[in-house]
Amino acid sequence: IANRAPMISGQVEPVLIFMLLYLCIAPTGAKFALDTFLRPMFREYPLVIFAHKDEPSVFANLSLRLMQVHFAAFYLMMALAKTYGDAWWDGAAAWHLLAQTHSRPVDFSSLRDNEFLLNAWTHFIAWTQLLFPFLVWSRFSRPIILAAAALMWLLLLPMTGLTSFCLLMLVGLFCFLPTNSLVRPQPVAKA
Repeated sequence: IANRAPMISGQVEPVLIFMLLYLCIAPTGAKFALDTFLRPMFREYPLVIFAHKDEPSVFANLSLRLMQVHFAAFYLMMALAKTYGDAWWDGAAAWHLLAQTHSRPVDFSSLRDNEFLLNAWTHFIAWTQLLFPFLVWSRFSRPIILAAAALMWLLLLPMTGLTSFCLLMLVGLFCFLPTNSLVRPQPVAKA
């Protein structure tokens, strides 16, 4: 779609495409397929439902690592694109985003005179995106940079009006959380 009709694609599609590709690699049907939810109803018919193992998967790990690398590279590309513009260097980019009237859901024009806040907001966005690809891999700095990135996307949501893009980038941060914090282990039933 992006090559044939670029006017109907937006900021969401480049991120959504690689997330869906990596989810196709992962065995998502093991936990989230319809037959997994129907399995308790058809215990007496074992041939109808395919059995899924609850073991760690090589493809799940590969998919997760590819998502993490791609998100880190995406953050680096966003940060490098910001270093090209003068508005990000002098701190005026946040005001440029707030001053646009065609897509912002909240009117922040009252912040026009607060230059320190606008400069800090601009540099927080730029530095978070620049440091994310480097600090997210360290076990000690990961919670800090994930919290900063989540705050950045939550602040960009009312500033820009790019709701789907900001929410997708927030969801993308989940791939950096420890896997044992995402899924609660279920007790194994003994037969």
